[in-house]
Amino acid sequence: MTVVVTDGGTPGLTAARTFHITVTDVNDAPALDPLADAAVLQGADLAVTALGRDIDPSAPNNALVYSLVSAPAWISIGSTTGVISGTAPQFGGGSGLVIVRVTDGGGLFADTSFTLTVLDTNDAPALAGIADQTVAQGGLLQVQAVGT
Repeated sequence: MTVVVTDGGTPGLTAARTFHITVTDVNDAPALDPLADAAVLQGADLAVTALGRDIDPSAPNNALVYSLVSAPAWISIGSTTGVISGTAPQFGGGSGLVIVRVTDGGGLFADTSFTLTVLDTNDAPALAGIADQTVAQGGLLQVQAVGT
């Protein structure tokens, strides 16, 4: 930057000085886009992507890392991609609140959450084996079938 001063005399005389200004980055917290609630069928794959942003112009302050603060055990997140994935459990459970965090290289973070619901699918029942039976003609046969 150059600063020029002029006196009020006749003739007007000036003086100039040039100097440099260096602006250093101050870490700004990242932002994380909201995530819509999601539902997935039992046995199906989940694929949701968290999207973080940081206005800092350079590393390390603009380097983002994704993590899960809270989530069902079958879910994981790509630390550099923000992809939330997993296969929903087949036999119940697995629903819950998912809290996602993005942290910048300066340690500041933002969280967002969504509710994940695992939808029940109609699974065919299983029938335990029944041994061959012998009964006299006209006799009564009783068999107990066990199913799940």
